[in-house]
Amino acid sequence: MSIDSDVFAVMANWPTVESILGYDSAVRVYPSVIPQGTAMPAVAYALRTDAISALTGDVVMYQTRIVVQCWAEGIAEAKSVADAIIGAFADRTVPLQSRDGLFDAEIGLHAETVEFDWWSTTA
Repeated sequence: MSIDSDVFAVMANWPTVESILGYDSAVRVYPSVIPQGTAMPAVAYALRTDAISALTGDVVMYQTRIVVQCWAEGIAEAKSVADAIIGAFADRTVPLQSRDGLFDAEIGLHAETVEFDWWSTTA
């Protein structure tokens, strides 16, 4: 599996996330952007992968920064989604690196952004 599919699976298959965001193909977890008209709450995530090289130039590991935006109509719900996402990654021993909240007045939604670093030997 790729890091992309692993990250999606961690979030989409965690029972607490499923109870909030839906099950199977109806789960509201999206790469990059939430489609317009999607019911809230919903999650968009982005990945940035950096190769870590040894002194010889050989790639020995990959560090992927995972940024997850948890969008909802209320701040409490956005925080609840973020808590569920944090729990899903904690179960895979991927610790939280940062957490931040925001409100987008233009669309009237709250977001809680959480970030993780996932280390692996494959990209």
